[in-house]
Amino acid sequence: ASLNASASAAYQEFPTAMTDKQAREALAPLVRQITQTSNEKVLQGIGGALDAFAPKLTALQAQQAFESLLRQIRQTTDPSPLEALSQGFQALATRLTDAQAEEELGLVLEQIRGIPPSTTTVVAPHALQALAQAFEALAPKLTDAQVQEAYVLMHQRIGETTDEYELSALAQEFQALAPKLNETQTEQALADLLRRIDQTPLAAVAQVIGALTPRLAQSP
Repeated sequence: ASLNASASAAYQEFPTAMTDKQAREALAPLVRQITQTSNEKVLQGIGGALDAFAPKLTALQAQQAFESLLRQIRQTTDPSPLEALSQGFQALATRLTDAQAEEELGLVLEQIRGIPPSTTTVVAPHALQALAQAFEALAPKLTDAQVQEAYVLMHQRIGETTDEYELSALAQEFQALAPKLNETQTEQALADLLRRIDQTPLAAVAQVIGALTPRLAQSP
């Protein structure tokens, strides 16, 4: 049965401590439906339920749920679930330890890297938008090595597509990444982008510059 907007209230009634099996069974219908419906009220209910449910999870249970959402992204063929996914990722990320967040960031970057550019599949733009939600939720815990890895990956991808959805996802990721860049990295990112301006869609240039320039303004 579909979940409705009252789902969050129902999930608040779950016990504050659950076994791993109970947590998996409770989360399964939420995770499954999040990419199987475009009904706005149902998706609002799912997002609210994840918000209510996350504080009851252990760090391990939250990590398992986070990975379940990442697996569901492969089935994301329209933008409808993006807000619910964002809500879910944000709620679950707060329960992760730094070490777990580092692991999940590695999976997110690997999944971004594994999605073909949007010129070869119609699924990629929305899948990348969904992954941007996960990246944004975890970005505050990026390690220095992951900051560099993420920058290289996103700078490469931004020159490979002209799709507005994919460019929007990349701009969102740059916005999340920008606070972790030092002044030198930010200046280098802008310089590299401007050197490739003839090969990079102008919309992408504008979005990334918009994400990075506030960081320069904050530099001493």
